[in-house]
Amino acid sequence: MAAKPTAADVLDHFLTLANELKRTGGWMEDKAILRHAATTLPLLEVEPRELAARYRAAIEELAAETHWWQTANGSVRYVIAASIVRQDERVRSFLSEAERVHKLFRAARLPRGALSEVLAFLTLRESAEGGRVSQAQVARMRELFGEIRKDHRWLLGADEYPTIALLSTTDVGASQIARRVEHILQDLESHGFGSRGRLMPASQLLFLSPERDSLASDRFRALWKECKARGLRMNSGDYDEVALLAHLPRDAGEIVRLVLEHREGIDTLRPRPGREIGFSLACSTAFVQLVGGDKKLRRLAYTQSAIQIRGLIAARQAAAAAAAS
Repeated sequence: MAAKPTAADVLDHFLTLANELKRTGGWMEDKAILRHAATTLPLLEVEPRELAARYRAAIEELAAETHWWQTANGSVRYVIAASIVRQDERVRSFLSEAERVHKLFRAARLPRGALSEVLAFLTLRESAEGGRVSQAQVARMRELFGEIRKDHRWLLGADEYPTIALLSTTDVGASQIARRVEHILQDLESHGFGSRGRLMPASQLLFLSPERDSLASDRFRALWKECKARGLRMNSGDYDEVALLAHLPRDAGEIVRLVLEHREGIDTLRPRPGREIGFSLACSTAFVQLVGGDKKLRRLAYTQSAIQIRGLIAARQAAAAAAAS
């Protein structure tokens, strides 16, 4: 087993991992989703090529153990496989646990959302004792979902499950969380940020900042301003990434400078990621580099990976539906 990589190794380890996954994968594989799922892996105490082999084995076993119509198959298996590798778990035991928690979701009368339920399950198990999600955790998530939905009946749906699951791991009361998230959202709107659907998960991520809500919003705006000052073409699709970076106790200029350095390295990958995906990947790897061993921030990175993958899969589905019509 290799020595644990230092922060400076994160980008190199990610690039090696991504290139090895490309070498061992098929040409039809969704490289964007595969790479996003892999951004959480570089700080494992495993040499990148060995890590790629473990990750590939988990992906292939998931494909073999699930049918094509099941959520655990298709592109979402990449993020599931990353969780399995991180926790050094067996695929069959994971699938058994996922089925048990699926029944808890139904018993709690949470709205159905096949993909989002799986991503929420991955989030809950990161903080569950022994990795086993409890009925109380799901009930807490249901309570919080109901509270936030009071303000956003037509906006909040199953797509928000990953961030709702992460919020539910805190010890703050559900009504207080809902109120504070709404205040953060309104504060960002008052400073010109639009698209409530995009602001909702970003506001939920900012709630998790260790700083006061107002300071978390200030850091978000400072990072946004710095990105634009450096020539980045920002849009509402970048809210999640900037909200993630706002948790880092670093100067906005230092953070954005590191993101640009990482994007330069990520642009060497083939096939080359597009502008938006390259920026998203760079934000994730830069975040992983700067959080180091902080367990809470690592869990945040896992959830952010789930949010990104949910968005990518939704975009693929929408494009397929548009083409079919």
